Amino acid sequence: MAFKDLREFAEGPHIDLPIGGITYRINGVDAQTGLLVQRLMDAGVQAAQAGDEFDLDDELLDDAQELNSYEAILGDAYQQMLDDGVDWEELKRAAVTTMVWIYADEDTAEKFWESGAVGEALAPVTGRPPSGANRATRRASSAAGRKTPSRASTSGTRGSRSTTRKKAPGSRGGTSSSSGP
Repeated sequence: MAFKDLREFAEGPHIDLPIGGITYRINGVDAQTGLLVQRLMDAGVQAAQAGDEFDLDDELLDDAQELNSYEAILGDAYQQMLDDGVDWEELKRAAVTTMVWIYADEDTAEKFWESGAVGEALAPVTGRPPSGANRATRRASSAAGRKTPSRASTSGTRGSRSTTRKKAPGSRGGTSSSSGP
């Protein structure tokens, strides 16, 4: 059996973002743009996990690259937003929301859309507190993530094996004697 062309039967992924009474449909991106988003978001998540302040535009992109990436990420909606007079902060929020959607999922993107805080939106995805969390919170979260089951727990483990083994008499690897025939 041959697979049908995916584009023939599946509606492409998209999100709809309302701004000023107009809903903009943002479609899924091409592979190259998806890889760019992955790289940018990975860098941001790593910085957040380290507790560092991080701004995608300041750290990895100059102004021209930022605009080009927003245009690639928003697709046709980019020009529609410009034509409709969407302001810079709204355009940026739409672009970063789309990046979060590409990187994580629609629920996480919606959290960012409503809060404007990438760290808060991605915390459930990464299992880490937002970058704005204080050091004690980050350490507590990190320690909780490292906690290992107690010795009495056998959840997800096999029975214990002895780590010390006795050699059978006459087995190889013993000490050799210098006395010979």
